[in-house]
Amino acid sequence: KPVLFTTYTKSLTEYLNTIAGNFGIRDELLEIQNFDKIVLDLSKNPDYQLINQGDGMINSSQELEIWKEVIEYTPTKFDEKFLQGEYNEVVLPNSVTSMEEYYKTPRTGRSIRIGRKDKQEIWGLIEDFIRIKSQSHTKLELCQKLISFFSNRTEKPYSHLICDEVQDFSNLELSLMRALVEEKANDLFFVGDPFQNIYGRQLNFSKSGINVRGRRSRKLKVNYRTTEEIKKKAVQVISNESYDNFDGEEESKAGYVSLMHGAVPIYQTFASPEEEDQFIIEKLSNLLLDETIGPREICLSGRTNKVVDQLKRLLNENNIKHQDISSTKESASSVRVSTFHNLKGHEFKHLFVLGVSE
Repeated sequence: KPVLFTTYTKSLTEYLNTIAGNFGIRDELLEIQNFDKIVLDLSKNPDYQLINQGDGMINSSQELEIWKEVIEYTPTKFDEKFLQGEYNEVVLPNSVTSMEEYYKTPRTGRSIRIGRKDKQEIWGLIEDFIRIKSQSHTKLELCQKLISFFSNRTEKPYSHLICDEVQDFSNLELSLMRALVEEKANDLFFVGDPFQNIYGRQLNFSKSGINVRGRRSRKLKVNYRTTEEIKKKAVQVISNESYDNFDGEEESKAGYVSLMHGAVPIYQTFASPEEEDQFIIEKLSNLLLDETIGPREICLSGRTNKVVDQLKRLLNENNIKHQDISSTKESASSVRVSTFHNLKGHEFKHLFVLGVSE
């Protein structure tokens, strides 16, 4: 069986495939794929027949739209995000299939307390959700189907599994990773950073059936990738924040060191968007004149797709070639543009980070 190397974003998957190509590893020995595609491909695999070939997988945004439709037909005090969370964090992980089971299921980690009457109302809304989405499946529904299927099979699809950026995943996805590989020495290898948990998910290895206690886990404190100056600025920004260590305890921020040195990051404020745009174009134009820097070593980033679209318009207006980081094509003559989420795993010599606020 091949080794599976997986991660959360498509852009990082493309990057990893490029790197792996340099090692000359045969395709049948190593599969590098983002986890969403793994989930859908396994679910449609004719050997397993878990869903029909024509069935689709909806993303989180599409899921929310269906929940909105549900509460338009049946008004309720619960909003679409609460209902989506209740389904994904309580119903699916506990394999709840009836209202009687839902009554008895603990809701650990859920912020709003609800009574028996509320559960009765919510279960009716869940049934509406399942009916409206019809032959479409959510990713976590497919994860649950695959966990049930592979947990009862001795033959697994992969010999070993490597997961990068593990903090981006949910507990249900981690449980599926456990089910895809036979339990043995060095079967799973996870790399993650609690401080980069930008989706706000409460990850717990123990609850996902993954044992990382004792000598099975290591904290990597030496940074070979970014400078000491960048590290100090980053730790300063999060000094008053607390982070979970993936097993219910607080992660310490002390003891990290970077081996490289460089310029102190610049934090610049502006009186208007126009002033900010002018600053970006001037800085970017000077960098592009420097022959020691390739355009693809420069990236401009924003937290949302809307900010990224504004960046693209700004670059177009100033005739600066650019390429979205999620694009499968590689252009050496274009600067990169990305959301924060898609930046994970990539590195650049120069990075513009827009919209940095509290």
